[in-house]
Amino acid sequence: MTKILFDIISIQGCINGGAEFTFRVLEELIKLKNIQVIGLYDSNLSFIEREFIYYQKNLHKVINIRDFKDINSIIEQEHIDSFFIGIAQRYSNYSLENIKCKTTITIHDIGDIESYDNKISFIWKKEKRFYLKLFPKKDKKSPFDNYHTLIHFCEQSNVNIITVSDYSKNSILYYFPQLSSKNIAVLYPPMRNIPIKNNIENEDLKKFLLTHKPYFLLLNIHRKDKNAKFVLDVFQRFLIDEDFHLVTTGGGEKLFPQHINLPLLSSSDLGNTYKHAYALIFPSLQEGFGYPPLEAMGYQVPVLSSNVCSMPSILSNSALMFSPFYKNDLFMKLKSLKDNYQDYKELAIIRYQAITQKQQSDFELLINMITNI
Repeated sequence: MTKILFDIISIQGCINGGAEFTFRVLEELIKLKNIQVIGLYDSNLSFIEREFIYYQKNLHKVINIRDFKDINSIIEQEHIDSFFIGIAQRYSNYSLENIKCKTTITIHDIGDIESYDNKISFIWKKEKRFYLKLFPKKDKKSPFDNYHTLIHFCEQSNVNIITVSDYSKNSILYYFPQLSSKNIAVLYPPMRNIPIKNNIENEDLKKFLLTHKPYFLLLNIHRKDKNAKFVLDVFQRFLIDEDFHLVTTGGGEKLFPQHINLPLLSSSDLGNTYKHAYALIFPSLQEGFGYPPLEAMGYQVPVLSSNVCSMPSILSNSALMFSPFYKNDLFMKLKSLKDNYQDYKELAIIRYQAITQKQQSDFELLINMITNI
């Protein structure tokens, strides 16, 4: 019987691609025979999408990290064979000392370091000034400070590092050359499950979809790294000559008559929003992999994507690429999409099929990596 200590902490307290990835790994592991999955959680963090009882019911055991002096004490007490960490950065404040069992750790990206080093934060000056007023001492700390212990741990011979794209791998090696001797595995994360129900839960979305008006989709405008203001500015100029709406998720104010601003949606409503969109705009400034463009492509929806980070290698020629810093570039791509619309619909589904095939084979490799002792 193989005992796996599984990182629930990376699922707690947040909703993002890394948390989705971690949960997908958990779902797969609990299906396997001759495997005991012991969940590691932190009682100081909240459970968001699934209640604590889910883990109590489906795992062999759940352990509160707060009940032990360090993680190694848990590993020794439970005779753990393999330890899986879904998001490396979630462990920067926990002790990783003396861990000798096989460990698989996932570094999806190091976007905080990239933004800091490349001075991307100038794009959200107002937010930063407000943050400095609230927390004047915190800005003195560089994001590099959060990685010292983590990278030292990753150098150990018992630790296997995985990441989700060639871009992320090379970014890690650029900023942490001490890891160049490690064989960092690039494994595409599995596609998220987005089951679609017949009924739409959000009333504003339901009402708008009944109009059958064409719309572009922009997600997560509440997150500054998603660069939403850039698109909102360009789109208002685009509307002078075009008859489209812009549907956004993440809340906020309605900025112009053709703006349909929605809160964060359920998985089913999100699927319906993808399905009926004319195109997705993805202006992200930092991305280790990037789920939304591929999710949209699964519905044969064309994508306009920023041309930075992982997006060029993941999407290849299947999307219209634009600079997330030049508004006129996005404006030009919005204008040109209708001339090649059918071509990009066809390219979208071809790319989706190719990537999902690799995702499936890579996911099998990951599960084998965790379970083979």
